[in-house]
Amino acid sequence: GHTLAAASDMEPQMRQDAQGKQKKGVAELVGTLVAQRAMEAGVTTVVFDRGGFAFHGRVQALADAARKGGLKF
Repeated sequence: GHTLAAASDMEPQMRQDAQGKQKKGVAELVGTLVAQRAMEAGVTTVVFDRGGFAFHGRVQALADAARKGGLKF
């Protein structure tokens, strides 16, 4: 595969938006942004590879925000 959409909390705009937020809040911002970018690229259905991390906390917050943004897992 090829990466069609990506988002990170290390991007300059995200750093500004994330100031003062806790880690789960930042994960929600990243999930929303990646959903927006994926939709712009024409992607609506994705496979979520959580990299072996349990599905709770920040991982769950990111996935839930991406779902709210329109992505289907």
